[in-house]
Amino acid sequence: MKIDILVEEPSMKGFLEPVLPKIIFPPDTWSIHVLSCFKTKLEKRLRGFTHLDPGKYRIIIISDLDRKDCREMKHYLEDIVHRAGLHTKTNPDMDGSYSVITRLAIQELESWILGDFHAIHAVYSRVPETLGTHSKYKTPDNVGNTWESLHALLKKGGYCGDIYPKIEVARKVASHIDPHMNQSQSFQIFLQGLNTLLSSSSPST
Repeated sequence: MKIDILVEEPSMKGFLEPVLPKIIFPPDTWSIHVLSCFKTKLEKRLRGFTHLDPGKYRIIIISDLDRKDCREMKHYLEDIVHRAGLHTKTNPDMDGSYSVITRLAIQELESWILGDFHAIHAVYSRVPETLGTHSKYKTPDNVGNTWESLHALLKKGGYCGDIYPKIEVARKVASHIDPHMNQSQSFQIFLQGLNTLLSSSSPST
């Protein structure tokens, strides 16, 4: 099975590249595609899959929520998939089959990074691992201004200045992340969806 993952930003690709080998094993394969102008180019990119054998590929679309309404954003992505002529787990074909799932990083990628302070501490040792038990970070999807919060922690530890090295942080921390222990609920929903796609060549609801 080939898993194609469509993302908005290079930082998400940088995060997923070390994480996916911990989840997807041969003979299954994967590739990540960064779409600039994500929402305007997504439908066209999806149409490119319609001529392929649906039994040999699956697609995951990952978008940041970016403080938008979760249901509205999910509906927006699902509508794009429908217009492209493909089916999702939420809106399958008449026989229950689908080839696409849509997932949201709530609020953004840094919520997934903040979901594993063990991994953060492994790279940036002056950031206390125990912060993961603090009330502010126990539910990372609810942390407001997530990239700003992570930047502040790294800046306080002396690891960066006023510029937040988004891609570098994502890649380095992801190398230490244990996917199954991540405290971000939206990451666990992504993981659950990915495992569903991998579990069967003809997934159904």
